[in-house]
Order: sequence, then C-alpha cells, then structure tokens
Amino acid sequence: MMTNTSSSPTQVEIDTIIATLFPSDWLKANPDYQNYMPLPNEFVSPKIFQRQAEAIESWSTKGTCNALQNITHSTLVIVGTEDMLTPSGNSLMIAEKIPAAWLVQIRDAGHGLMDQYPDKFSKIISTFLQTVS
Repeated sequence: MMTNTSSSPTQVEIDTIIATLFPSDWLKANPDYQNYMPLPNEFVSPKIFQRQAEAIESWSTKGTCNALQNITHSTLVIVGTEDMLTPSGNSLMIAEKIPAAWLVQIRDAGHGLMDQYPDKFSKIISTFLQTVS
C-alpha cells in the first residue's frame, strides 16, 4: 500500500504502480505508454484496500476457491503470462474449477494487460460475449 496521504501519488509511487502492472521488457519497448494509459491520480481508500486484502485472504481460508465449481454462468478468465499480481497458474486453476470457463492467457502481458493490448483485450471480450449470448 502506498504511504503517501496526499490526494495525489508521488512520481515514485506512480513508478512503483507502473512497474507492478507492466513487465519491464514491455515498458522498455513502450516508453510512450503514458500517452494512452491513464495514470493514477488518487489513492484507493484504506477501507477499499482492506476489503481487497480480506477478499484475497478468503480465497483459501474461507473456501472461496472451492465455491468456483458452483458458478453456472459463462465465465471468461483472462490473464497476462507476465502478471506479477495474479500468476497465470492461478488462472488455470480458476478456469479448471469453473464449469465450461474460457481461459485466455495473453503472452507477455502483465496485470495491466487491458492497457498494454487494448485491441486484443477488447476482441477477446467481444468474441466471448458474442459466443455466450
């Protein structure tokens, strides 16, 4: 969690966020990423941050993972193969537990894959929605 309490993140904090969202090789190859990706301009509230932490903890301690098999709606699981926050192996496990889930792994993408590959990301979602409707 960022420690700055002002309304806007510092450049160091923005750099940390960016390094977490995107693989370093992609950032080197795309130095102009700021031209098409919105940078954070405010912090997540401590309450929301706490709720996210609780959701992550409940994944294993409260059986959330085991409940995936009860999902009855069409589900798309999408992840970047270089995602530091949600490893692609976790996505495979999730997709295996949800009946008839789609799993799409975008090569060389990080957690910010929708900003890295917006056209590819949109096409995958569009194809999924057209197929399951």
